[in-house]
Amino acid sequence: MKITSNKNALIVELPGRNFNVLIDEEILGSQYMAFGTADIPEGSGLPWNQHEGTEEIIYVLKGSGSAESRTERQAIQPGTVLYMEPHSEHRILNEGKGEMKLLCSFSPPIKIRPTK
Repeated sequence: MKITSNKNALIVELPGRNFNVLIDEEILGSQYMAFGTADIPEGSGLPWNQHEGTEEIIYVLKGSGSAESRTERQAIQPGTVLYMEPHSEHRILNEGKGEMKLLCSFSPPIKIRPTK
């Protein structure tokens, strides 16, 4: 068993949000998944993105807004769970008051690191 916490997260500034990497191969040796949280400021959002060959699950902890694919748009709020199939384009928009916080899991893992 390995244990970590938010105070040990690798904070990566990405367009529209900060991503807090909690678990991946480099941090805890996970070979099959990556896990972390995303903090999206009020009025911001994730740009269109997709993950080649990787599934993503997002759980909304705090805030409200919308999740979009190229074919639909759905309102999201605390307790909403999203499943993104590999290669599916999507984005998340914080349209509510205050910060939005998401839990995010990727399998197989993606490497989230600062761009150089």
